[in-house]
Amino acid sequence: ASDPPPGFAAPPGRPYSDTTLVSRPGAHRMPSRSRFDQVVAAMSAQVDAIRALRTDARRARDPEAVHRMRVAVRRLPAILRARRPAVARRSDEEGVDRLRRELKWLGIALGQVRDLDVLRAHLQSLRVDARAGGRAARGRLLRHIRAGRAPGGTGGAAALDGRRYARVLAP
Repeated sequence: ASDPPPGFAAPPGRPYSDTTLVSRPGAHRMPSRSRFDQVVAAMSAQVDAIRALRTDARRARDPEAVHRMRVAVRRLPAILRARRPAVARRSDEEGVDRLRRELKWLGIALGQVRDLDVLRAHLQSLRVDARAGGRAARGRLLRHIRAGRAPGGTGGAAALDGRRYARVLAP
């Protein structure tokens, strides 16, 4: 038997009918109700994960938090696409399109932050020749990355502090 798409439970009686979401934190057991209820539960799990990861992502405590947050953001439109008929019957198409645009914006902002985290990790792993000014250059680059990554700065991390972010994830 194959596994269900991420975020969806199989119909009752199937080998994987007790499937739960793998996203952490706040994994939810999927309801066996309507497909629309399954969409809502799957999306709620991703939103819960995004909210739970925000603090670590903003403060660069755990660079993987940004990655996990970005994955959750990217799953939301995928859930909408996978269950388009169930969503179309019970939702406002204009509102769904607006949500997709906002999720795209958030994904881009998180992508910028993730790029800085990956670049920082790469620069820190390099062995540099001090005689050629390599350490000083690396230090300048790392300072620039930290500034772009800082909460309240102007980089992608600033998006997590803004009104637009709050509106996208408003309860």
